[in-house]
Amino acid sequence: MKREQANRSIRDTASEYGVYLYEVAMLEGVSYDTFMRRMRKEFSNKEQSRICQVIKEYARKNKEETDDAIIPDFEVGEYIIYRNGETYELGRVKSVCKDGCFVAYNNGETGAKTHFEDMHKLMNAYTINSTNLGGAFFEDKKNV
Repeated sequence: MKREQANRSIRDTASEYGVYLYEVAMLEGVSYDTFMRRMRKEFSNKEQSRICQVIKEYARKNKEETDDAIIPDFEVGEYIIYRNGETYELGRVKSVCKDGCFVAYNNGETGAKTHFEDMHKLMNAYTINSTNLGGAFFEDKKNV
């Protein structure tokens, strides 16, 4: 028979607001391991309410920062230049996230998470007729 996990309200609140428990541990000023060990035993209702409020406030601040961020308009299939220190690489966008893109830099199907500030649009990409970047991922998407 399965036992109910302790501190369910904290777990549910964190999940609902998209906050990871390691982030809650950070907010509480303890390591993840210490926090999870403490979570094994039920906190008082007052302590649970306090931690839930901390989670909600953190999520609200995080959302405001995300809402204020300007997300560049990269598109799937678009060619980009990635600057890594003094070197540059040609890449092709596989998917776009809120803080960057997954970009193919070789002929395999794996995409590397690349932050927007490290990516630069390739303005004359229309001159590229074909490439193996991204492997089979782009084969089905001939017009991308």
